[in-house]
Order: sequence, then C-alpha cells, then structure tokens
Amino acid sequence: MRSPPFEPFINVDGIQRVQKELSKMFEGDWISNMASAAQSADSDWRPRADVTETDDHFSYLIDVPGVELDAIDVTIKRNVLSVTGTREATANTRYHERSTGTFSRHFDLPANADEATVTASAKNGVLEIRLKKIANEVARQVPINKGS
Repeated sequence: MRSPPFEPFINVDGIQRVQKELSKMFEGDWISNMASAAQSADSDWRPRADVTETDDHFSYLIDVPGVELDAIDVTIKRNVLSVTGTREATANTRYHERSTGTFSRHFDLPANADEATVTASAKNGVLEIRLKKIANEVARQVPINKGS
C-alpha cells in the first residue's frame, strides 16, 4: 500500500483543533453543549456538572478540581445560579492537558427553589450548591364580588 505524499505545510494544530471540536459536538447532548458554550463564550473552559433533586432540595454538583475556593464566585440573580472562577496554570508544566483560565456555568433555577436557603460547600474537587424547595402552598379560594 502506498503512503500519502509528504506535505510539509500541513497545519497539524489546526487539524487537532477541528478534531477536538467535532468530538465535542457529537459527544452527549450536543445541542445543549453548543447552547452552553455560547452562553459562556467568555470562558476558557466549562466544568462538568450534575443537577439532582430530592423531595426537599436541589443540588448542583460542579467538578472544579485544582481550583482554589477563593477563586470561585457563586451568585444568584433573577432566578439564575451563576458559578464563575479561575483555575491557574501550574508553573513549569512540561505537558499540558487540563483546562486552565476562567470558567462560567449558569443554571436556570426551578420556580420552587428557595433562593434564601442557598449553601455552597466543596469536597474532593466537587463544589456542591444546595437550595431547599419552597413548601407546597395550598391554593386558597378567592371570592368573586357580585356587582350591585
């Protein structure tokens, strides 16, 4: 079998970048991935996250290994939970594979999430943000005034 001719001007970095983007696009829920990427276009990387729900609370679990807790901001504004931060590059790195720089994640909160009860903690490189659910409110009857 004949090997392809040697091409001295091929852009290997460009090909690797395209291959990486295509892999991201076809991995998992690519529509959500594209929407999230557009939502955090000013970020250098995007940490993985899980959202769980129990009978009494919501938990947002965000992978942030190697990120100093002082470098993370958690805010809630207009029913949107935002987590932003920075992972600094390690000095004298000979081989670089982990993402560094700024990151940003945004989550629309459910209508029954009680923003006043938000807590954040970190363990083993996972940031957990918890919000209690608002207790189910009982509907009340509204009387209709009869015009005279």
